[in-house]
Amino acid sequence: MKQRKSRLCISVPKTNPLVSKKSLELRDLYGEHIITVKTGGSPMLDDMRNLLKMTHPQIIMEDSDYLYDMDTFNYCEERGVLLLTQERWHNIHR
Repeated sequence: MKQRKSRLCISVPKTNPLVSKKSLELRDLYGEHIITVKTGGSPMLDDMRNLLKMTHPQIIMEDSDYLYDMDTFNYCEERGVLLLTQERWHNIHR
């Protein structure tokens, strides 16, 4: 079976001021908390987390306790926290 590729994106909750921006630059994320699946949950997300930690330490990376589910999306929405995720989840809280 061929593995389907998905682009990575930053999910921004409606309560976060960054939601008004049409696009984000890495410096926009400085000081922001970004949730991602814990190490080992997704090689693609692991690679991006490691790259961001090494090259942009001003971004605060936090591992989730588990793989994403609705509780993760709700947590981010309620607290205004960003989420490193795959593009396929872009309308989860529409």
